[in-house]
Amino acid sequence: RMQELAESKKLLQTDKIAIWTALDLAADRLELQEKCVALKQEMQQQSVAAEQKMQEKCAAMEQELQQKCAAAEQKMQEKYAALEQEMQQRNAVLAEELQSLQARYDRLLAAVRER
Repeated sequence: RMQELAESKKLLQTDKIAIWTALDLAADRLELQEKCVALKQEMQQQSVAAEQKMQEKCAAMEQELQQKCAAAEQKMQEKYAALEQEMQQRNAVLAEELQSLQARYDRLLAAVRER
């Protein structure tokens, strides 16, 4: 690097070449540090953006899950109501059959007693 500077600046004194080289190296280092800081900031911004995107996706999935659960619960309640209505109808039919059988039993018992 010192040789390149000596040729490009047409310097002959070693101490001046060394100083110019040190200044160039310091400038390079400063430039690299600035690039490093910029990259770190960019990575941090990307990380924040990715985390925000994940949170949004999780919130959307949670909302979808809640909707599906609500729909499933509604279907279950509808099925339960339908089954309960069906059982009440069957109970009514069975109660009528029981009354019919009881009346028939009473008639048969009365007929047996008359004989």
